[in-house]
Amino acid sequence: MKENPNLKIDIINEISEEFVPSKKNIKVWLRRSMEFINDDIDIRRKSFEVSYKIISSDCMRDLNNKFRKKNTATNVLSFPSGYEEMMHLEGIKRHHLGDVIVCAEFVGSEAESLNREQMFHWCHICVHGFLHLFGYDHIIEKHAAKMQLMETQICKSLDFADPYK
Repeated sequence: MKENPNLKIDIINEISEEFVPSKKNIKVWLRRSMEFINDDIDIRRKSFEVSYKIISSDCMRDLNNKFRKKNTATNVLSFPSGYEEMMHLEGIKRHHLGDVIVCAEFVGSEAESLNREQMFHWCHICVHGFLHLFGYDHIIEKHAAKMQLMETQICKSLDFADPYK
């Protein structure tokens, strides 16, 4: 697996009262995800940036309602930038992949209800949201299987369990 050192990660944490992993952990998880993505779609020669924001349930509910017409919080929302359309353009030094928004309260509650360690579940959700920026999805069954396999491989490479078992 080849590492892509050209990934800039901006993390904004708007939450203080909930458990949130360190920025260092989040960056390790996203960089490892990038290694697996590199092997799948070979983007090593490009530089990327991603914005990663941790927010409250109220903010997540508002975003989910606005963009998905669902008036409830969710664990993660991803907003891909459509970087693929700019990949061929010369002069762009760093391609913005998009934004990943995570709801700390939702992830914490979800981890408890699934009887999972917080760090493990956070890792899985971080990886899951990041993969969406590259077009991985779980709407169609065959695409879901590919995405779940990738998530499982990434989590296991980080010494976590299979998130789907």
